Amino acid sequence: MKKFLQGLFFLLLSVNVFAQSKLDTLSADVADIKKKQTALEWLKKFNLSAYIQMQYQHADTVGVKSFAGGDFPAQSSDRFKIRRGRVKLEFEHKGNKGVVNYYATLQVNVNETGIGLVEYYGKIVDPWLNTFAVSGGMMNRPFGYEIAYSSRARETPERGRMSQILFPNERDLGFLLSIEPPKYMKKASFFKINAGVYNGTGLPNAEIDKRKDFIGQIILHKEFLDNKIKLSGGASYYNGGVLQSTNNYYNIQKDSTDGALRYMKHVDSTTINKKIFKREYIGFDLQFSANYKIGSTTLRGEYIFGSEPGTSSSAGTPIALGSDIYNRKFNGFYAYFVQTFSHKVKGGTFSHDFVFKYDWFDPNTQITGKDLSSTNDGKTSGADVKYQTFGVGYVFRPTDYFKLMLYYDIVKNETTHINGYTRDLKDNVFTLRTQFTFDSRWFNK
Repeated sequence: MKKFLQGLFFLLLSVNVFAQSKLDTLSADVADIKKKQTALEWLKKFNLSAYIQMQYQHADTVGVKSFAGGDFPAQSSDRFKIRRGRVKLEFEHKGNKGVVNYYATLQVNVNETGIGLVEYYGKIVDPWLNTFAVSGGMMNRPFGYEIAYSSRARETPERGRMSQILFPNERDLGFLLSIEPPKYMKKASFFKINAGVYNGTGLPNAEIDKRKDFIGQIILHKEFLDNKIKLSGGASYYNGGVLQSTNNYYNIQKDSTDGALRYMKHVDSTTINKKIFKREYIGFDLQFSANYKIGSTTLRGEYIFGSEPGTSSSAGTPIALGSDIYNRKFNGFYAYFVQTFSHKVKGGTFSHDFVFKYDWFDPNTQITGKDLSSTNDGKTSGADVKYQTFGVGYVFRPTDYFKLMLYYDIVKNETTHINGYTRDLKDNVFTLRTQFTFDSRWFNK
C-alpha cells in the first residue's frame, strides 16, 4: 500500500510538472502572439508609396529653354528622361478616439542624375478637437492650389510657368500652423486656414538673410448632391523680402528725358545689407467638379499678382546674394478644363481624360511689347517678357497602377525689341509619359 501511494504521488507530481510546463509554453506562445500583433499594428501605421514617370519629349528647336521639364540639351530637340521617381514613406499614429495625433513623411526623388530629398516633415494634431495642427520641416508652401497639387495626380506634365518661377521646387523649410475642423463637425468643416513662416529661398537652398517670409491662406469648400458636385476656392497672401547686397538696384520709373517707363538705376552704398525689397503675392483660386454616371467635368483657375524682386536675367526671387536687384510688378493666371469619361471593363474601370489648359505669366506689367528693349540705358531682358501657353492633352488610366499621358504645349512669347525676342520663339514641346505607381494602402483595404 505504501509503495502504491508513493507511486501515485510521483505520478501526480509528474502530471503537475508536465501541465505546468505546457501552461508555461502556452503562456509564452500567447505573449509571443501579442508581441507580433503589436508589431503588426505598428507596421500598419506606415505606408510606402512610389511612382516613376518615364517620358519622351520633342521640342521645335534644339536647345530650347523650357518649363516643360527643364531646358533641352544644347544640341538636341529630343530626349528620354525619368521626370520623377518618387519614393514616399509616411507614418500615421491614431489616438484612442480615432483622431490623428502624429504624422510624418519622408520623400525622395530617384532618377538618372541621382537621389535627392523632396520633403521631410512632421506634424502633430491636437487630441481634443482634432482641428489644430503644427508642422515643421521641408514641406509644400501653402499658396494657391497648383503648388500643393501632387504631380502624381495632375493631368498635365508640369505646373505652369508662373508657379515654377514664383515657387521653384514648390517646397521650403519652415513651420506651419493649420486650422481645419474634422468632417464630423459638419457645420464647421467647410474651411481650412494655413499660416506659416519660411526661409523664402525654396529647396534645396539655404537662408540668405535674417528675414523670414510669411504665407497665409484660407480655403473654403462645399459639396452638393451627395458629393456629386464640389466647389472650393481660396485666397492666399505671401509677404517676404530680399536683402540689398550690392550698391545698385533698379526700379521701373518714368525717364525725365522722354517720359518713357524703363529701369532706373539707384546707387546707395549706405543701405547694403540693410534695405529689404518687398516680395508680396496675392492670389485667388477656384475649383469646380461634377461627377456623373459616365465621368466627370473639372474646372480650375488661379490668378496671382504682386511684387517680385528679381535680377537682370531672372524674374524669380534670388537664391543667393551678390546680384543687383530689379524690382518688378507681375501678374499671372492659369485655367484647367478636364473632361473625364469612364467605362467599366472586366476587372476594373478605364478612364479617359481630355485636358485643356491655358496660362499666362507677365513678369513685368509696367512695360510691355515694343517698349521692352535691350538698347536703352534701362534695358530689359528675357526676364521681362510675357508668355502664354496653350496646352492640350489626353490621359488614359486603365488601372490605379498605370497612367499614359500625351500632351502638347504651344508656347507664345510677346514680341519686343529685346535681342532674341523680336519674334515668337519656336519652343513648343510634345510629351509622351508613362507613370507606374505603387501604394501599400491598396493592400490594406
